[in-house]
Amino acid sequence: MNEAQALEQRRNALTSANRIRTKRAAAKKAWSGTARSVVRESIASLVAEPPDWAATWKLKLVLTQVPSWGPSTVAEYLEALDIPTDAKLEQLSPKERLAIVELLIPSVVAVRGFERSPN
Repeated sequence: MNEAQALEQRRNALTSANRIRTKRAAAKKAWSGTARSVVRESIASLVAEPPDWAATWKLKLVLTQVPSWGPSTVAEYLEALDIPTDAKLEQLSPKERLAIVELLIPSVVAVRGFERSPN
């Protein structure tokens, strides 16, 4: 790779990083001052099917955006669900996604016809 190609690659990476930061900031701003139920639904949707700009977002950082959920509350929930605290949205299994969605919106599991198997 020559110097011009390396420079172009860096520019593309910076452009992509800036786009991701802008989208995440817009999401946080939209959640700020919004009704708790709306924030929970929005975050549940984001966890269920993360868009490309959210794929590398750490789950704990997303969940701390839920009103009244601080870092320790989120850590407790993730520990109870046996999800690593440093997990990114793209790393979650379908079962982990469902568990987070159920945690955020308990009624969604029953509404959509899913039933969790008894442990």
